[in-house]
Amino acid sequence: MKTPKEKLATILSEQGWRLEEIQDDNLEWWVDEIWEMRSIWSPEGIPAYISFLVDPQHEGSRAKGQSVWGAGCTGQYPASVEEAQSNGNVSLIEISKNKAGEFMQNIESLRSGAVNDIGL
Repeated sequence: MKTPKEKLATILSEQGWRLEEIQDDNLEWWVDEIWEMRSIWSPEGIPAYISFLVDPQHEGSRAKGQSVWGAGCTGQYPASVEEAQSNGNVSLIEISKNKAGEFMQNIESLRSGAVNDIGL
């Protein structure tokens, strides 16, 4: 059985996104790790950032992966939890239940928005 992160990685790959880098060192309290993705479908090279979000009610020290409730996406490296979710979010439970469709549409909008921005 796949973890929610493994499921999300599979879905992203199937939808034309390549994982470029996982950042998990020296991050703010609100994020466990950030995936830098790149579109391998047209237009190629469009970035997306998937942030794995920490429960804001968690108190005290936290081990890697502990109290992560969901994922947010944005087209630029997020500087805040609000930015990390600016293009949508999804809970790990929804990913586990294969209900990440709307989240994937939000990620796809990053690619579509880039097409509109460059006039294709």
